[in-house]
Amino acid sequence: MAMRTKNSIYNIISNLAIILLQTVLVFAVRIIFVRNLNVEYLGLQGLFNNIISMLSLADMGLSISICFSLYEPLAKQNYEKVSAIMSFFRKVYWILAAGILSIGFLLVPFIHNLANGYTMGNLEIIFLIYIFSLVIEYFLNYKEILILADQRKYKLARINIIFTFLIYISQILILIVFKNFIFYLLSEFIFKLIKFIITNVYITRYYSQVQFYSTKKIDRETQKQLKKNIKGLLMFRLGDYLVNGTDNIIISKFINIGIVGIYGNYLSVIAILKNITNNIINGITASFGNLVVEENEKTQENVFNIMDYINFVIVGYFFVCILQLFNKFIIICFGYDYVLNMKDVILICINFYLISILLSINSVKNAAGLYYEDRYSSLIQAIINLTLSLILVHYIGLTGVLLGTTFSYLLLISWQRPYIIYTKIFKTSFFKYLVRFIERIFVIAFIALLNYFIFKWLILPNTIFGFIITGCICTIIYGIILFFYSKNKVEYRYLMDNIIKKIKSKKIVKE
Repeated sequence: MAMRTKNSIYNIISNLAIILLQTVLVFAVRIIFVRNLNVEYLGLQGLFNNIISMLSLADMGLSISICFSLYEPLAKQNYEKVSAIMSFFRKVYWILAAGILSIGFLLVPFIHNLANGYTMGNLEIIFLIYIFSLVIEYFLNYKEILILADQRKYKLARINIIFTFLIYISQILILIVFKNFIFYLLSEFIFKLIKFIITNVYITRYYSQVQFYSTKKIDRETQKQLKKNIKGLLMFRLGDYLVNGTDNIIISKFINIGIVGIYGNYLSVIAILKNITNNIINGITASFGNLVVEENEKTQENVFNIMDYINFVIVGYFFVCILQLFNKFIIICFGYDYVLNMKDVILICINFYLISILLSINSVKNAAGLYYEDRYSSLIQAIINLTLSLILVHYIGLTGVLLGTTFSYLLLISWQRPYIIYTKIFKTSFFKYLVRFIERIFVIAFIALLNYFIFKWLILPNTIFGFIITGCICTIIYGIILFFYSKNKVEYRYLMDNIIKKIKSKKIVKE
């Protein structure tokens, strides 16, 4: 238990350090990008990232299934089985890399049809750079799944931090000196290639007991479990892509690629906030994978309740803050020309909340390997999302695309995934979760409305000073209301008791 906690803390701290560095550098690069290159390139980034996400579906959920399959043999130090699994993973990933490269070449002649409004040239070359960047991950980066399953991703923190810094600094220099989008992409590709090679060598040496070119076959039970999980994950990943990975394609095709670039600025902020939350929750996901093997349902549920409460506190705070700060931030960084209307901003924030509030649920589902049971829900959600988005985009533009995502989460995913977790893992009714979910929505809605009326009366300028003051007021209001809501909750008392104990123990040690 102590080792699980220790590794979780290391993973969370190292991941947050990387995210903090990325956050600063991402927006430095994006601000310089907007000021030195045409907005069409910004839209092209969003469009090609969506296409790359589509090609990544070739993974079929294999990496997540492999990660789950590694938990038990790593815990038991069965390196012969680990070697067999990793050797199988390598072979399949190399085949997938060759397939993706072939599909990428086949797509080149048709890429102009999706980039509505793009006039800057070199479209095929740019697309191929994106394809090669994806392919090298399949060829060189497959070993990282081993260190992730072993809860030791923090071991890669130094490499990740150094190369994150090198990638973004090189891009900043290229944007300032050359103002060239192709050079900008190539710099990222080259440093990613070097990083993957170094990471590959490090993991090989760290896990010297593991034979990545083993001739051993995976046992039948593991094969059976992998096939079952892959079937479920393929449908899940396809559905998830059709919900979250097609918006930019629809916007580019039916509105304009310039809008993709403007919307992309908002998504960059959302991606960072989701990343922070995800890394905190995922820092203990592998621990939960061990917990599923070692502990009873009641203990698992108690641990999940604490994870879920932490998730709520973080996501709720981000939601109430960005609702007030989003447009101020965009104006400060990019200017008034890059601001969306408030109804679209509200929908972006709501979608962020609905997606992120389920991160704890998704983490537990993945850690427990419940992929097959969830195989149809994402596809049904995707049908709802795409149908609504494709209809509404013709009438209300970007708002229609965002509403498609909102309704697809509210109508299905917000209750269906918790239902699976509670019935399959905790073996209890999920009604208490549903009550808690609705209760928390009312709390967050109340705080958001209170902020709305405060800032309707207190109008602050769109400057750094106005941004900081707005953020401070939102934080104080959120903290006060959250305290009164949480003070009698079991999860809150547990966390506070542990914090107080640690503070007291440190004082005793000093004395």
